[in-house]
Amino acid sequence: MMRKFILLVASLFCCGLVAQAQPGVTAQYPFKQAFDTLTASQTIEGQAGWMNGNFFGANQSNVSVFSGRGINNTQSMSIQLSDNIPTDSVLTPLIGNLTPTSEISLYYRIVDGSSNLPHDLTFNGGYRITIFPYDGPNPEPTAEIGRVSMLNHIDSAGYQKITFPLGAYDGKTAYFKFSYFQGNVGDEFIIDMDSVVVNHPVVTTGLSEQIPSTSITVFASEDNEIIFKNDQTAHTSVQIMDLSGKLIYRGQFYNYMHINTALWSKGMYVIKTTQNSHIAHHKILLR
Repeated sequence: MMRKFILLVASLFCCGLVAQAQPGVTAQYPFKQAFDTLTASQTIEGQAGWMNGNFFGANQSNVSVFSGRGINNTQSMSIQLSDNIPTDSVLTPLIGNLTPTSEISLYYRIVDGSSNLPHDLTFNGGYRITIFPYDGPNPEPTAEIGRVSMLNHIDSAGYQKITFPLGAYDGKTAYFKFSYFQGNVGDEFIIDMDSVVVNHPVVTTGLSEQIPSTSITVFASEDNEIIFKNDQTAHTSVQIMDLSGKLIYRGQFYNYMHINTALWSKGMYVIKTTQNSHIAHHKILLR
C-alpha cells in the first residue's frame, strides 16, 4: 500500500499536478536534529526521515552528513557547492503541530572548501528555507520564511545562529525545505549546518538587570548597516522590531556583528539585546 502511495505521488509530481507530498507519517514536535546520531559520509536523504528536496526526485541529494564539521567538531549537515553542483535541496521530516510561539532555528557557517576560511557570497549564493504547511491532510501554499544571502550573511569561520518565527502557521504541520545556491559561476564553498530545532522558546518571568552601557555599542554606519560591538567576550542575542512591534530580525553574536539593512524601510527601530539574562533596549534610526 505504501509503495503504491509513493508511486502515485511521484507520478503526479512529475506531471506537474502536485508540488508536494501528502503527510504520510506522524508529525514530530518539538523537533531537533544535531546530526550526531546519523551515519557520517552519507547523504542526509533517507536518514531520520529527511528527504530529497523534490520529495520523490530521481536524483539523490548531495546534502550529506559530515564528521568534524559541526559545532565543537561534531557532525553536521553539509554541502559543497561548485560548478558541478550549483544548487541542491533537502527536506525535513514532517513537523508539527506548530504553536503561536513556534520558531525554527539553526546554526550555520559558510566557508571555503579547502581552507575553512570565511567565504563571501555572490549574486544569489547562500540558502533559503521554505515551509510546506498542511492544515490536516490538505496542503496550503508554500512560503519562503527566511534566507541567507550576500545581503545579510556575516563572514565568519565560526557558527552563527539564526531564528525565524512560525506563529503564522499555528496548528499546522509542515515540511521545511533547505535550498542551496552557488551564486556566480566559479564560486566554490561549503555550507555547514548544525542543531536544527523547531520549538517554542521557554518564557521566563521576573525582572532582568540592565546590561552595563559600556558593554554593548549599537550604531548605524554611513551606509545604514547596523553595527554591534561587545566589550565582553560573551554570547549576545539580538531582536530588532519596527515601531509596530513586528519582528524584523533575530540573531546572535559574540564580539562583533553587522547587519545589512539595504532592503529595510527607513525609520526608527527598537533593538533588544540579551546577554547572560541581562536585557537592554536600544533605538536606532535608519535614514
